[in-house]
Amino acid sequence: MIAISTTLLAALSAFAIYRAVEKEAQAQLQAVLDADLEGFADLYAQRRTISVREGMERRIANGTKPEEQIFLLKDQNADKLGGNVDDMPNALTVQDRWVEFSLTDAEGIATAYRGSATELPGGFALMNARATTARDALLASVSQISFVSLPLIACIAALVGWMICGPILRRIDHLNAVLSDVETGQLDRRAAQSHCDDEFGRLGENINRMLDRVQDLNRQTLSLADHIAHELRTPFNRLKLALAQLSKDAADPKANLLVSVETINSEIDQTVSVFEALLDISQTEADAQSLSGFVICDLHQIVDDVVELYSAVAEDRGVELEVPEVGVFKVLGDGTLLMRLIANLLDNAIKFTPEDGRVTVGLSTFEDRVVLTISDTGPGVKANMRDDMFRRFVRGTDTQSVPGHGLGLALVKAIAVRHGARVSLPEVEQGFAIELRFPAQRASTGS
Repeated sequence: MIAISTTLLAALSAFAIYRAVEKEAQAQLQAVLDADLEGFADLYAQRRTISVREGMERRIANGTKPEEQIFLLKDQNADKLGGNVDDMPNALTVQDRWVEFSLTDAEGIATAYRGSATELPGGFALMNARATTARDALLASVSQISFVSLPLIACIAALVGWMICGPILRRIDHLNAVLSDVETGQLDRRAAQSHCDDEFGRLGENINRMLDRVQDLNRQTLSLADHIAHELRTPFNRLKLALAQLSKDAADPKANLLVSVETINSEIDQTVSVFEALLDISQTEADAQSLSGFVICDLHQIVDDVVELYSAVAEDRGVELEVPEVGVFKVLGDGTLLMRLIANLLDNAIKFTPEDGRVTVGLSTFEDRVVLTISDTGPGVKANMRDDMFRRFVRGTDTQSVPGHGLGLALVKAIAVRHGARVSLPEVEQGFAIELRFPAQRASTGS
């Protein structure tokens, strides 16, 4: 396509050049012919036909050959008065019109001319014509160059097109092959990395990042299914045992069936809570791009409400709970979801902080962000767990004795993402800290 387009463009350019050269050559020839006629007219104005005849004789004497120019002056009886030809060419008549014609000499050589015949005052006929040899030779040269250059341009264009398009098409074919393999289930297939920082190199990098994300999500899905099966196996086994006990107690008139029923209800509630937490996380992630239900909230007021709910729990565990100072921190969000986020973080902090420990809740502003920080003096999180702690069902090896399913922080991350908050884990000397930076709203903005 490049070769064809380039050749067509070259052909159009050659045609335009040919037409421009033809027009200019014709204009130059016509200018010379007009000058000839003007010169003869000036001579006629001086001494009539005598001056014209003398002018023609001077041109002949100066070497003007019939192969270059022909001219003729006739009287009223069509007799020759002067000139370098004996008779008027058949193609010419006295009509003041420019005509192109050709004459053949005694040796059979044809010469092309452009000229005209006009009648001077007094009935004298004047003919003048110039050979078009130079003009025709120039146009022939331009045509020859065009015909020779067009195939050469086509070959060069084809070569350049092959050199340019060949690598591009190979890279496109490679990317198509990668995506085709991925479509058949080869999720570990990746585009070859290019050393060129061009569009295809960046496209390959984006495709690889996308495939990495797809593969990671696929692993997470498989891992989630395994975790769900693992988390539900224990309560289902306990349910099975409780039902067996209930069946056994039903046959004993003295047995207390209420205990078995309460045990079964408790196990069912825990199982339902797992599914509800998973649904909450999935729904929050699905609404990540939606601002439905969002209003301007005072994050400080929400923190106060959650702290008030957990102050008694902290007191029972002997944990000191520090709250932020009074202030107004406006954010755009869903108040209920923000309460769940803070409640999950406070619940975890209090749960994993030993007696006489401390949980600190802080609020501040930094640039255009409202910063919420919750830290504790508990055992903290091991370095190898920090990257995975926001994934579903992920729990530390030293927290297995603490009730829970490892879904709290996954919900925190989903809520934070929906609110446009940046989540980070700042380093602390002791314990664990989490920082969330929400986009701030102007305090004067109404809710």
